[in-house]
Amino acid sequence: MQLNTKNLQDIDVSRPVIEDGLYHVRLAAEIKDNKSKTGKNLVLTHEVLDVCNHRDTGEEVNKAVRIIRYLSLVPTENYDPDESLKKLAIALEIEEGANLELEDVQGAVVKAQIVHKPAEGDFQEGNDVKYWAAKDSDFVDPQM
Repeated sequence: MQLNTKNLQDIDVSRPVIEDGLYHVRLAAEIKDNKSKTGKNLVLTHEVLDVCNHRDTGEEVNKAVRIIRYLSLVPTENYDPDESLKKLAIALEIEEGANLELEDVQGAVVKAQIVHKPAEGDFQEGNDVKYWAAKDSDFVDPQM
C-alpha cells in the first residue's frame, strides 16, 4: 500500500535558512550521550518565534524554524562548559550564585543571535546560534 500522496522527489524536506539576526526563540533542552560515549551534551533546540525571512529570497518563512545546538558538558584542556552555561544562565536571567537546572532551560524564551552556517562536507548550509541574550521586556509570548 502506497503511503505518500505526492511524488517523493517533489517533496522539499530541507530546513529554511534564515537571515542573520537577533530573534526570540523558545528553548527545548535535553541531555544526551556524546557520539564517543565519553560524556554528555546539552542539546538545545531553538524554535524561532519572531517573523523571519529566507536568507536567499528575503521572503517570509511560513514554517517553523528550529536550530539545534550541542553544548558539550565535558571539560577539556581548552574548553570549560561552565562558561557557555553561564552565558545561557545570564540570558535566562538566573539569579547570580544559583545553579542552572535543566528545568530552567526547558520551554524558556530568550533572544538568540542567529548566523548563517555555510555548507561543509556532507552538511547542507543552515543556521547556527552564536550567543544568547535576555528576551525583550515587552516581548509577548505567542503561546500565551
